[in-house]
Amino acid sequence: MNINEIFKDAFCTWVRHECYEGHQQDDDTWYYCPGGDADATAYNPTEQIRMISLEVLNIGREFEASGSEEALVINRTLRFVQKYGMLGLMVDLPLNENFLETGEVFFATNAFAIAKHLDTDRYMKLFFPEEPPEAVPSIAEFTHRPPVYGYVFSTFYMEQLVWFETYCLEKYRLLRACDEYRQTKDYAKLQQLRQVITQGADHKIRYNIDTTDSPKIRWEFASLKAMIDLYIVGSITDAAAPIRECKHCGKVFYAENARLEFCSPQCRNKYNVYKFRRKGEAEEDGEE
Repeated sequence: MNINEIFKDAFCTWVRHECYEGHQQDDDTWYYCPGGDADATAYNPTEQIRMISLEVLNIGREFEASGSEEALVINRTLRFVQKYGMLGLMVDLPLNENFLETGEVFFATNAFAIAKHLDTDRYMKLFFPEEPPEAVPSIAEFTHRPPVYGYVFSTFYMEQLVWFETYCLEKYRLLRACDEYRQTKDYAKLQQLRQVITQGADHKIRYNIDTTDSPKIRWEFASLKAMIDLYIVGSITDAAAPIRECKHCGKVFYAENARLEFCSPQCRNKYNVYKFRRKGEAEEDGEE
């Protein structure tokens, strides 16, 4: 599957605010949220989906290397949402879209430690820890989405920083698992990797059929997270494995050429210089 072809004609409106800030609740839980009366603007993330997805993977790589260092998580989270907006977990996770009307929310297995069933009030409390707003802005000027998105795009909406950390780590570990799966011949290891890979396969991605010109598939994304999910999974399951880690610096990058092993000419040159030096040092040690 050529994931770039899928996104080439895709269009999906998402909303970002002009600024975001970290917010710590009394229970010491950190959230990120729009700052004050920050203005909101609509944009189409599918035009930047490769860049967004690579950033998620590289943030996950940072978190994997540095652990759950609070300052790092806060800094990287806010930098990401400042550019692209929130993940939209409130509308991405539920199996039933009409949870505001039914009073109950149901979930598939997820990485965010949310139970398979919650009443709507308790669920809303996860994203509005103080109080859900009595009124939310009209989203007609932004999108054609259902009214529940008025909550997600409001200045009161919050998402926990630990969820963002969990998401980035999950995606990076999925990339590593797929890479290892292609390389290993060990049966037991393959079984372990298969579990990691299949756990990351539950995504809320829908489609419709567009008949404007001729019948063609039109993807419908519930959230920014859903767009990233499809792009990353589509790329790392591609036989060409275009998303890979630089052989020198480890940065995750998109390889336009199947033979590329470095994220930049500079990394390639540095790798070759260091390789040459190591070879020279080894030869000198052998002479001694």
